[in-house]
Amino acid sequence: MLKILISNPGRSSYFEEAVSLGQNWNLSAKLIADLMINKKLDLQHPEPAGLIKKVVEIIKVEYSDGSDVETAVNEVVAEESKAVKDYNNGKGEVVGFLMGMVQKKLKGKGNPSMVREKLLNKLNER
Repeated sequence: MLKILISNPGRSSYFEEAVSLGQNWNLSAKLIADLMINKKLDLQHPEPAGLIKKVVEIIKVEYSDGSDVETAVNEVVAEESKAVKDYNNGKGEVVGFLMGMVQKKLKGKGNPSMVREKLLNKLNER
């Protein structure tokens, strides 16, 4: 992959500038190189800043807010009484199942750490 980037001096300097800009967004050089080589995004964006903006759009995930997560957790806990009972009887592995059900309600837009935290809080208050 590196050979492809350094074989063309113009592309090489474009890559270096893109990596430098990408550091502000915690984008890895590998991700930028992959999108330049495999998706040819550098050809669509003449300026490295345009490439980085596109990469950020691609990887950006919009998470549901806390109240939506709370609502989904409450619904799942009410609907999945058997899984809740299993959890209360010591079966910790059902947390993954319940998290999946919450994510399903949120259409995959739940921040996993927030979902887990709110779910465990709800399960442990019973």
